[in-house]
Amino acid sequence: MIGGTMISARRWTLALGTSVAALATASSSLAWAQCAPSPAVADSITTCSGIETNGLVVAVDKAQVVVDAGAMVSGPGRGAIMVVPPVGMDSYAAATSTITVRGTISGATAGILFTSSQTGSSDYSYGVRTQSAIVVEQGGAIQGDVGIEVNPTGGFYDGSAWVTIDNSGTISGTSGIAVRGNDSATGRFDWIRNGTTGVIGAILGQVGSLNNEGLIDGGANSAISDVLGNYSYYGQGTIANGGTIRSSGAAATIFQYRSFNPSNYVENAGTIENLGGVDKLAGPQAD
Repeated sequence: MIGGTMISARRWTLALGTSVAALATASSSLAWAQCAPSPAVADSITTCSGIETNGLVVAVDKAQVVVDAGAMVSGPGRGAIMVVPPVGMDSYAAATSTITVRGTISGATAGILFTSSQTGSSDYSYGVRTQSAIVVEQGGAIQGDVGIEVNPTGGFYDGSAWVTIDNSGTISGTSGIAVRGNDSATGRFDWIRNGTTGVIGAILGQVGSLNNEGLIDGGANSAISDVLGNYSYYGQGTIANGGTIRSSGAAATIFQYRSFNPSNYVENAGTIENLGGVDKLAGPQAD
């Protein structure tokens, strides 16, 4: 009887040990889960819930991407997440996507890159536009040499990329530029909202409208600057500040190349400062 009890105890211990090992393996697999589905699928949600080192490509219409809290998305390419126009859409069409960031997106070059039309994504004359919304929740982060880069090349006829940003987390760039559009304004920001908990590095590009309640810190660069080049029809809009906009170098805190007085388009109820002792507002027609 005693021997039988000892054998049963051994079997129970062995079974318990096997179960614990299985649970540990399962837990480990869940912790290292990748983005799925990858690449993104039209009319579907791609969830990144763990560690993804191969990046993610969004090349479809109506894609949704969610980077969960605690997740990390990185990649070896030009962007940890790359958004490109899909193949097979009609010209003049807009391929939409939403990227919600609760964890971290970290790219060696760009955290998120919006780039040009790929082969087959446009007809004989006009390209396809990508229109994307980025939402960074509190605790979320986008980082890279440039945090968010919107740079379709080749001109308007080869497609364009328009982006909105709603930030309550952190967007940064080791280059000093956190958010960048391109000179032709085919890569532009319809609007940027930086909430009370939001922190953004320097913004360089065309922005339809900007509302800041948090911190925009350009460091040695201008905190906000448009680009010297051909502007699209929609142009630049108002900068409304209720938080802090700051620079600390030789560049003006807000610099606008537009040919009219930039001070007429800045509504300030917060703090705009330059710790380098130069102008807060500057441009070709500045006061």
